[in-house]
Amino acid sequence: NGTERLTIPSDSAGIKFPATQAASSDANTLDDYEEGTWTPTVRGESSAGTTTYTTQLGYYTKIGNIVHLFCSVAYSAATGTGALQIKGVPFNNVDRVTMGAVRVQDLDWSGTPTYLVAAFQDASGTIVLNGCSDNAGATENTLSNESAGIIIQITYRV
Repeated sequence: NGTERLTIPSDSAGIKFPATQAASSDANTLDDYEEGTWTPTVRGESSAGTTTYTTQLGYYTKIGNIVHLFCSVAYSAATGTGALQIKGVPFNNVDRVTMGAVRVQDLDWSGTPTYLVAAFQDASGTIVLNGCSDNAGATENTLSNESAGIIIQITYRV
């Protein structure tokens, strides 16, 4: 009737969602919430190679069909070749054009980008780093055998 309100008792631990989504056909029903961790990996697009990690940290919050993703990955050596990719994303995205913030340390870039973005390469959940310059297109970074650190925060739809 529109007058009912959700009340959470003060001795409650909050709202609990079931471990397995109880999908609803009503588009206005929040029927899925999940928090978790994931392990980001770095590889080359042409040749995956091997990577020696010093940090692999990832976590996410999924609310309905929206995922808020964070990762911090650092490595001391990488033998892959081709465009640098971040793999292991917990949910595939539906929009390839999704982009997020990225911070890198000690990563060599071809050209001198004005800014960097993290973007999904395709709907499979592969993230690539793009260096963009004013009035120019984006260029993917090429993985080389170097040490580097990467932090990514991105929100996308599943």
